[in-house]
Amino acid sequence: LDTPQGINFLYILNYHGKFCQRIFDFVQYSNIQVFLLHEKKVFDILQFMNVTEIFLKDFRNFSELRLNLNDDVNIFLGRNAQGKTNILESVQFTSLLKSRASRLGELIKWGQVESFVKVNFRKADVSQELAVELSAEKKSRRLFVNGNASQSRNFVGRLNTVMFSPEDLFMFKGSPAGRRQFIDSQISQA
Repeated sequence: LDTPQGINFLYILNYHGKFCQRIFDFVQYSNIQVFLLHEKKVFDILQFMNVTEIFLKDFRNFSELRLNLNDDVNIFLGRNAQGKTNILESVQFTSLLKSRASRLGELIKWGQVESFVKVNFRKADVSQELAVELSAEKKSRRLFVNGNASQSRNFVGRLNTVMFSPEDLFMFKGSPAGRRQFIDSQISQA
C-alpha cells in the first residue's frame, strides 16, 4: 500500500458546504481496490444551508407528519412504500415547485381535497420558511415565504436542492434531452 498507482483530483462540496479539493489516492492491493481520501479546504463558495423541519398535511401517503431534522446527517429507514421518497419529494417540490407526479393532484393524499407542505431551513444563519398549499378542487397552489403570500418568481431559488431517485437513471441510460432537463432544473435555482 505504499505506492499509489495514480492520484485523481476532484473538487466537491463537503457536507458542511465548503468547497474542497479532495485527493483520491487509488491503490490496487491484490484484488482489493483501496481509495485513500485526503481533504483540504480550498475556499468557501456557498452559504451553508440546512433543512431544520418538514411539515406535511395530506401529502402523498401522509395524513400529517412533522419532522425535526438533525443539523448533520439524517437517514430515513423503512419498508417499501412507507413514504421515505415522499419525504424527500416534499422538500424537492418546495424547492422547485416541480414533482415526479404528472399532475399536482397526485401530491394530495387519496380522498382529500387539499394538501400542505412546509419546509423550514437556515441559509447563511438566517431562518426561512417555505410553504405550499395545494387544492384539488381549484386545481391551484398558493405559495408562502415566511408566512406571507408569494409568487413563484420570489419562491424558487430560496431552497436549493438536488434529488436523485431511481427514475433519474435516464441521465445515464437515456437521451441527451433528459440530461439537459436535469441540468436546466439545477441552473434555475441559481
